Amino acid sequence: MKFLYILSASVLMHQAAVRAYSATAGSCPNTYEAQAGDTCSSIATRFNINENDIQTWNPNFSCTSIATNDILCISAPYNSATGPATGATSINTSPTTSATSSSSSAAIPTTHPHGKTLSVKSEKDFCLFLPTKPGQEIQASEKTAHTFCTSHQSTAPGAMIMPKGLILSAHYVYNKTADYVQITGLLNPAAYNMSSHDQGGQFDMRSPKASVCAGYASFVSLVEPAQGDYCIRCCNTNIKELCNIGRSQDGCWNLVKGNYDGPKIKHSGGTKSTTHKAVHHHHHATAAAPAETTI
Repeated sequence: MKFLYILSASVLMHQAAVRAYSATAGSCPNTYEAQAGDTCSSIATRFNINENDIQTWNPNFSCTSIATNDILCISAPYNSATGPATGATSINTSPTTSATSSSSSAAIPTTHPHGKTLSVKSEKDFCLFLPTKPGQEIQASEKTAHTFCTSHQSTAPGAMIMPKGLILSAHYVYNKTADYVQITGLLNPAAYNMSSHDQGGQFDMRSPKASVCAGYASFVSLVEPAQGDYCIRCCNTNIKELCNIGRSQDGCWNLVKGNYDGPKIKHSGGTKSTTHKAVHHHHHATAAAPAETTI
């Protein structure tokens, strides 16, 4: 009897493994592993999408037979040869330190925590972490910050919309060779009642706890009201070099090198340009400059 029981259990486990659906590898930027009790409706609600999206993005999957461990695509798939975002600026030069082994990579999160998921798609569609209330200091809010996006993002469930006029410029770069995406630019602290003396702070996978960047293994982001700038970079490889979370004191211009050009900003004392530019301009990347964005 014991032998038959073990054999039966083995057969059931094999059937479950065979039955498990898996989204096409390399074609889906964001996936979710189904848990016991999941339905297409509950998954759609969790990730702010609809059931028709799930069926469209998973053509060989049926919502009537969802099983634990099914790997579902929960955002529009893309051709892995073209990259994750339409209109992306693709930089094909090698990174400063190339990733040469799997040890430089990390697992990509397959879930999108409510209010803790960043999404970076273009200079017009991206998210940042900000304090939950206007006027709160950035550093004091590092553990309690919430996701704010320029528009509603299916891959950033629970995110709030950025205050109007906060973003003065946004420069998007997708580096296919190094497998990272970034946004750099200027912001207007007054749009969210932030102090022009606030030196800012850093957000990463640890602060807020369990935060993620959709489709990427790690991220680092800074918001610096006193300097009037912000930055975010999401990485899949060479994380210690490209998404170094131990250099927050270096500021955006040194940690996430890129294009920080933009319009002048107004502080309580009058109009002035961002103070970083004169000191750090030589750190700009050699990418083609995307169009500036005021949101």
